[in-house]
Amino acid sequence: MPPKGSKKRAPAAETPAEEGGGVLFREGRALKVAVTGILAEPRPMKRDQFKAAVEAAGGVYSTALSGKTDVLVCGEPKTGKKEEDKDSQKIRDAEAKRVTVVSYLMFVRALDGVEELPELTRSAAA
Repeated sequence: MPPKGSKKRAPAAETPAEEGGGVLFREGRALKVAVTGILAEPRPMKRDQFKAAVEAAGGVYSTALSGKTDVLVCGEPKTGKKEEDKDSQKIRDAEAKRVTVVSYLMFVRALDGVEELPELTRSAAA
């Protein structure tokens, strides 16, 4: 039994990213993916489902946009002026940080193997 107060970590689950595969694995590493808007068409998804899809495709899900984000997936704008402004600001921030911005439809088609994601705005190695 571990000493009181110490935390025992479970072994990390092997993911496609660790195996070096998936549409979100490029140039030897998993792409970091963030999302904005409502994920409705063509396949409605909640954030936890989106996270699972990203990880299954070899990527890393991020809850926030940062300088290390590779791809921002844009769903439908949320309703209400404040929410729409927030979505628009996230897209502007992504463009300023040279993050590749794609539609939710394009992202789903890439996951399904129907379409390829565009080249990254900045190199994945950067």
